[in-house]
Amino acid sequence: MRVIAGFDDGTPASGARIEVTDAAGATIASGVLDDRGIWTFAKPAPGNYRITVEQAGHRDVVKLFIPEAAPAIAASRWRLDKELGLALGVLLLLGSAGLYKHYRRR
Repeated sequence: MRVIAGFDDGTPASGARIEVTDAAGATIASGVLDDRGIWTFAKPAPGNYRITVEQAGHRDVVKLFIPEAAPAIAASRWRLDKELGLALGVLLLLGSAGLYKHYRRR
């Protein structure tokens, strides 16, 4: 996951301390923002989290919710074979060209 932080004037919050805590208050990840105000960390398990960014007396807290993964839906769709699709496409083009020539002669 990526966190991008900055000030109201658009200046990146480079060097700011950042901490990700879970609903119980335990620290999941922490670090420092780079020169562009960006920090990345591994996606945590589903649940509620708080991201806190602090620098020079400024502090911002953002709530983060990671939902449970959606169950996989088994779907079977019919799909045209590549060679058959190519053959049908060529036949359609040749047929269209033949019809055009036929009506053009009239």
